Amino acid sequence: YILPLFSKMVTIDPSQLMVSMEGFTVNVGATCSGIYSLITFAFLFVSSIVMIKKRTDINLIKTIIAFIIGLATIFVLNIIRISTIVSVGAFYSPELAINLFHEYLSAIFLIGLFIFYLQFIFPRIIILQPQNNSR
Repeated sequence: YILPLFSKMVTIDPSQLMVSMEGFTVNVGATCSGIYSLITFAFLFVSSIVMIKKRTDINLIKTIIAFIIGLATIFVLNIIRISTIVSVGAFYSPELAINLFHEYLSAIFLIGLFIFYLQFIFPRIIILQPQNNSR
């Protein structure tokens, strides 16, 4: 759905796992599925929650919702990643698409999302304890 927005010369063959655009063709194999990013996000999320839980309480419902939204976001970012790789390969440089974007874009998206979670999401799932002002 995304690639035809950029060019009418798009061919997608699900049986061969091939995507072509403007003469640039790639195989979208199992390793392109984003499973490694999903697993890495889950590991980072659970590790962070364990560390947070050592110091304070968390809202379990908000935590589960944040986790599910994070996994869905990783899935969407992977679709954007593949579309970006194909677009860069078709319109700019196949070498750049394969050698740079394919290798590093997934990690950049994952790190960016997790920094967002550290800054904005995790503070919202923490249950603040009332402060004792007695001296």
